[in-house]
Amino acid sequence: MVVIAFLLLCSSVYGQLSFSSFNGDFSSFDPANSGIPLSDIITVANHFGCKTWVDGQCTECSQSYYFNKNGVCCEVPALCSQFNQAEGLCLACYQGYTVVDNHCELSSQNSGCSLWNGAVCEVCSKGWWKNTNGVCQVVSDLCATWSSTTGACQSCYGGYILNDGVCQINTNPFNGGNNLLCGSWNGIQCVRCANRAYFNSQGICVAVSDQCATFDPANGNCLSCYGGYVLNAGVCSKSTVTTPSDLGCKTWNSAQNVCLECSQRYFFNGTVCVPVSDLCSTWNSNSGRCTQCYAGYTLNNGACQRSADQQPTDLGCATWDWASQQCIQCSNNWVFNNQGVCVPVSDQCATYNTAGVCLTCYKGYIVVSGLCQLSAEERPSDLGCATWDWTNKICLSCSNNWVFNSQNVCVVVSNQCKTFNTAGACVSCYNGYVLNNGRCDLAPQGTNPDLGCATWDWANKICLACSSNWVKNAQGVCTPVSDQCATFNTAGACLTCYKGYVLNNGACQLDINQQPTDLGCANWDWSRQICLQCSNNYVFNINGVCIPVSDQCATFDTTGACVSCYKGYRLVSG
Repeated sequence: MVVIAFLLLCSSVYGQLSFSSFNGDFSSFDPANSGIPLSDIITVANHFGCKTWVDGQCTECSQSYYFNKNGVCCEVPALCSQFNQAEGLCLACYQGYTVVDNHCELSSQNSGCSLWNGAVCEVCSKGWWKNTNGVCQVVSDLCATWSSTTGACQSCYGGYILNDGVCQINTNPFNGGNNLLCGSWNGIQCVRCANRAYFNSQGICVAVSDQCATFDPANGNCLSCYGGYVLNAGVCSKSTVTTPSDLGCKTWNSAQNVCLECSQRYFFNGTVCVPVSDLCSTWNSNSGRCTQCYAGYTLNNGACQRSADQQPTDLGCATWDWASQQCIQCSNNWVFNNQGVCVPVSDQCATYNTAGVCLTCYKGYIVVSGLCQLSAEERPSDLGCATWDWTNKICLSCSNNWVFNSQNVCVVVSNQCKTFNTAGACVSCYNGYVLNNGRCDLAPQGTNPDLGCATWDWANKICLACSSNWVKNAQGVCTPVSDQCATFNTAGACLTCYKGYVLNNGACQLDINQQPTDLGCANWDWSRQICLQCSNNYVFNINGVCIPVSDQCATFDTTGACVSCYKGYRLVSG
């Protein structure tokens, strides 16, 4: 009977639910004649999705449940990753599904599935494995066999060795290392290349371009390209037409050159995806306006502003209770005073009590009325001492380039001494100085006039060899080579340039055609014009473009969704 009540209370949202979904004949059930008060049925029904009860009333729903208009906790469809708290309508779906009319339907992104049961993938295609979200992910091309539950390699193709579930290049030339992409060996003869590799004219397996969607196995020429690339004479090159122009886009349609779905914490303004304010805890998916704010901020006309009433008033607090606006725990070396405010403990305290009163002090200080004060008897009197004996108040050893004088006090040695005796007198000097009665004086004409010289002949006052990336000019003086030169001749003229520059009459100039197109990229592949690694706090979106992670994320996953937050913030749906 309770199941029926729960179904009736939540059926307004899920119109497809009916009694036929349950085993048993409930057609004769009449709440009015059942002998069970309707209020009891509703109360019990609330138990299914309720997380917190207070005096017989549900005050908080469990995760993936929401309060409907009757105050009943109803379950959100399992495919929703984000949903509207007021109506339980899907706002975003798990990987492999997309939002259609406020519910989640199968997405074409789950292209690795070979057997479907309605909206659920039961069997992945060959070379794919199913993750915990039920989405098929591709297995590494280098795996000969793999785990169907984790996708980790269990054995590798010839030319690769297994290392903790990953196939790595075998650099041993006596164990197949001369043909790294071979998929099947017959003794020392490669008879089949690995996936996405082909035999070249020397019978060595070489990789197909990463931009090829399909290719000719005979010569490795591309037959079709992935989105964002165009085919030209068997080669896929980046298309200036289909490159995503919307940095906040999650799903990009390369064919129509439009964004189909914005990334997390982005919304569509009618033209492009723009970010939602980092201060919003929830927001309107259509307008991007904040509907709720994080603690410490208040909502004002769709925007979150810093709240003067909710700022932590205790600078030494480690754990702040936003609800009661009070400190629960002080930071290290801070204690609560009589007013419950964290105050710092003296830096000179070695140990202290809960009131912050010093019990013992660090060396050189003594306790006076609960405070640590400088001790005239205990502080070192020798500024150049490296090892001080606090018990006997004497120096045991001097610091580097300091020596004991006749009074057993450390005195500094001249900086011009290359070597010196126990009394601190110079025995030899650095180049450019001459020894004079135990001290080093500046030698006449003893300076090196050639700043780019690596090896200077002090005797003949000439440069024997220039520093790296310096060359001698016609006068024999070292001059710097341009920082843009990859190689250069003896005169310092550039022969080749680094990526992003072109050679022009012995000089390297900026190449406007080879600039990185990904502003968040840390490691750019100039040859293929793609990003290999994103900068800190950037992640790849599905189009391989680096997008920023929220500044409030302490840690985050590979999609950029927050896993944990900094102090003063809480995690809500990523």
